[in-house]
Amino acid sequence: GDVVLRYINGTAKVTSKGAVNGRILDGGQLFGEGALLGYSAMNGAIPGCDEYIGSVTFRFTSDFADFDIQKTVSESGKNNWVKEQSSKVNGKVNFKVAYKNTGTMTQENVNVLDTLPKGLSYVKGSTKLFNREFPSGKQINDDVVVNGINVGHYAMGAEFYIVFSATVDNSMVCGLNKL
Repeated sequence: GDVVLRYINGTAKVTSKGAVNGRILDGGQLFGEGALLGYSAMNGAIPGCDEYIGSVTFRFTSDFADFDIQKTVSESGKNNWVKEQSSKVNGKVNFKVAYKNTGTMTQENVNVLDTLPKGLSYVKGSTKLFNREFPSGKQINDDVVVNGINVGHYAMGAEFYIVFSATVDNSMVCGLNKL
């Protein structure tokens, strides 16, 4: 996948035979407004022959964004999370959408949107967010099945899950219906 290269602060180093040898450059200068180099001083003056040659070396790391999403379902009140669940017409089920940041960088403004299939109706007011800040859950708005919800920023390894309820409509045909 795509990666982002990130400069490691304090690693930009000047190597030369002059007085500036070993000088560490500020990353803001190096990748911002620029930095004057030099031979005797960092003043932009470098004499012109091979013996005055120098270099700047620095280290960087690669960052990538990645995440894992798992959606499971349980009969309401059972907390037995599985991939498939049987239910009767007008029965109530709970869905759990679990997220984990598996990348190497903070993911900002993580949004969750889940579309229920025909035959299921969202139970208003049933969405709760569980994360490190809200281990017992926090009631959040109903937009998880309408426009999506912003659940905040998640650092590397951070995770959350959302639980919400739906009922099986009486529009189902007689027999087995798979949603």
